[in-house]
Amino acid sequence: MEALNTTLNPKKRINFNFSRFMTVETLIFLLIMAAGIALRFWDLGSRAFHHDESLHAWYSYNFAVRGDYVHNPLLHGPFQFHINALVFKLFGASDYTGRVAAATFGVLLMAMPLLIRHKLGKAGTLITVALIAFSPALLYFSRFTREDIYMMVFVFGMVIGSLRFMEERKAKWLLFTVGMLSLGFATKETAFMFCVLFAGFFGLLAVEDLLRSYFRKKSELLADYDAEGNLIQPTPPQNPNYRFIVSAVVFLGGFLLIGAALKLLGLSIIELGVVLALIFIIFALFAASIELLSTAKMARLKGRLPQFFQLLAPLKMVLVPAAFVFTATAVYAYIFDYLASDASLSVTFAIKFIANGSLIAAAIVSTILLIYMHFRSTATDNPFSYLWKSPISRMSAPAILFISFFILSIPQWGALISEVQDKIGLTLANPIGGSPIAAIGAPVGPDALNLARATVVYLLFISFIFMLGSRMLLAAGLIFYAIYIVLFTSVFTNIGGLGSGSWQSLGYWVAQQPVQRGNQPPYYYLVIVPLYEFLPLIFSLVAIVYYGARKTDTFTWFLIFWIVGIFASLSWASEKMPWLTVNMALPMTLLGGKMLGEIVEGLQWRKLSRYILPPLAAALALFIASTAVLIGWSLTKPDNVSVIWPSVLVISGIAIVGILFIAFRKFGFGNGARLFGLSLAVVFMLFSVRAGWVASFVSKDNPKDMLIYTQTSASTPNIKEHIDEVAKSTGKGPNLSITVDATDGFSWPWVWYLREYKAVGYPCLALEMGCQPLQEPTAADVILMNQRTIPSNSSQLQNYGVTKTVSLRHWFPEEVYRGWTPKSIAKDLTHARNWKKLWNFLIFRETTYTIGTVDTVVYYPKGYTPSEP
Repeated sequence: MEALNTTLNPKKRINFNFSRFMTVETLIFLLIMAAGIALRFWDLGSRAFHHDESLHAWYSYNFAVRGDYVHNPLLHGPFQFHINALVFKLFGASDYTGRVAAATFGVLLMAMPLLIRHKLGKAGTLITVALIAFSPALLYFSRFTREDIYMMVFVFGMVIGSLRFMEERKAKWLLFTVGMLSLGFATKETAFMFCVLFAGFFGLLAVEDLLRSYFRKKSELLADYDAEGNLIQPTPPQNPNYRFIVSAVVFLGGFLLIGAALKLLGLSIIELGVVLALIFIIFALFAASIELLSTAKMARLKGRLPQFFQLLAPLKMVLVPAAFVFTATAVYAYIFDYLASDASLSVTFAIKFIANGSLIAAAIVSTILLIYMHFRSTATDNPFSYLWKSPISRMSAPAILFISFFILSIPQWGALISEVQDKIGLTLANPIGGSPIAAIGAPVGPDALNLARATVVYLLFISFIFMLGSRMLLAAGLIFYAIYIVLFTSVFTNIGGLGSGSWQSLGYWVAQQPVQRGNQPPYYYLVIVPLYEFLPLIFSLVAIVYYGARKTDTFTWFLIFWIVGIFASLSWASEKMPWLTVNMALPMTLLGGKMLGEIVEGLQWRKLSRYILPPLAAALALFIASTAVLIGWSLTKPDNVSVIWPSVLVISGIAIVGILFIAFRKFGFGNGARLFGLSLAVVFMLFSVRAGWVASFVSKDNPKDMLIYTQTSASTPNIKEHIDEVAKSTGKGPNLSITVDATDGFSWPWVWYLREYKAVGYPCLALEMGCQPLQEPTAADVILMNQRTIPSNSSQLQNYGVTKTVSLRHWFPEEVYRGWTPKSIAKDLTHARNWKKLWNFLIFRETTYTIGTVDTVVYYPKGYTPSEP
């Protein structure tokens, strides 16, 4: 009984050791998180809504209020509209709540390094969290309702899930990675870039594992012993994957050579597809026959076959997806020839009709045969059968990750065939300024639409064939498409979203590639990234050199691959914008944080306190004394200061360097280098915090910062307050009549700001195609005019009282960096005045160039005088 009472004693059950929980590391982490949270949520609604923010917020608000949202790739993926609509449902719509979701994801991004703490180290994790918290780019776009910060969370999630899966080989991490991948595709089209980068890295690892397994020396093979302890001759591991790779190379390389040869003979795309399909059928039937021999009783015959033909056995894994591609080609060729003909029953047409029909039938039969052979294969000759023999595959973890990224993203890449649309005479992705009957990036015409649908269906089928091979992959596919379908159909209210998501998501940006929105120079990121992310940039560059020169772990190589790959990808892409810098800031922060963590942990702190701190204090005292002497002389003998101060500085500088040199000899130059790097990081961190603070809280509405780009002016919310005053004073309330001149996209951000008014019109009042100036005096109570359209409308604007001219939006003067060449940069740096300009811009964001602006003229009703802001 006494033991029972002891067990049930509440005091005995509560055994929470607060001092053990609240370690120094935990306390530092909580302080950094608190600072990061404050920076992301404080004063969140004070900045005027950017043009893009107003679009995202309006469609989210419309979704929340009316349940009406249709996926449009112009505004990227549907995720942000669902999450913002949820926030509006819970907390109402305002400029503050419109940014709450972005700020929340910014906080999540700060905490995520904890999930790879064992990779970054204790100090590295804390430093990485701090770098993310105070990163100028990550901070600014955590306070900005765009999809970029959501995308960073999902990309980081893919990285974490992949790394944990490679270490633990637990299915939950693969499913987590796939979920992040699906959310990434539902957020922004940069998911295609990351999918290629990550799949490429894991593919390289898989090939490395494959080759290491196959070419391992006999002395390195695993030995085995019998029950009596006698050595059994070691045998190579059962890993036939190399046969699959060789088979794939033979098959695909052969088809490329055949296709190139036929093209040189002058065959059209359609004729080439038909011929290749016919060759494929013959090759597939031959490979299937060899495969049948592998399971029949004719093993002797198989053994006598040349080794080259035995490679055809695993070829069915290449031929299964290829079967669908070539069958689709044959079907399309058949339909195309039929529709293009005059349907006359000539002998030539009849022969072609029968021949093409036979070709399709043969292709379908061979495809069915290959699928049958695929599912009756054994693990000894089919490497992919490993995937359904056990819950966790015996394939290497990188190979499973590569397959997962590959098979789940295949259907999303269908619109890439629009790159050859000019050659086949079909518009598969409607270009900018193309057909008015179809959306940008969508197929135009029934033939193009049918081909697009067939492509997506076939790619989905290929993906499904692979997923059927494993319960784990099937679960991954279900997770991927459950998230994908729910978001792209707007929770099953827009079934057409499946079509726009699977085709236009990529098709729109393929069509946008020639447009080069922003028209930025190729070196754009070489300017903006060092301007804001100089701390992680410098240390990640040092880390690339340092780690690249020695043997390092897979995680570090992955970060290097990520940095180089995403920098090259975004520099190649035609659209370059400041918000895309977050894609480079995150991996640089991880690599830089890892290196700084190793510097901190490698520093000998006891030696530091013994050998460095006293001399450092002496050097500091000498510096202060020298400064005091200079100040005293400047007050008593100002004429001699220009002569004396260089001598004093030189002498004190030599003394300081001498003191530190002696100290570093005792401390060790390795430790001295670490201390120098850490000191440099602290100084750069101060400048980084200042850069982020200025961009987010000082410049804010004023695009003095290159990071801000084009921004709605602070006058816009003030005008909204004036309109509210007019509505109240006239008693019309939400029925106040307002006309907004939509010329040059001036509808935004007014659609968002005037969302509660019921009588708002957005006509284009310019003298240009698609627009019409006012033909008679308008009855609107308030008019917001584009300043450049006033001359063509002034005669109809006489019935108003006070007018007010304000800037609607203004932008950073891009002349600062445009037109740079190595020669012009070298020439500018030879002039002292340019160094002063550079310093003023780097520290104070001052420039001699004028900020660009476009103005709005507000026409108020007679009798109303707007108050000054």
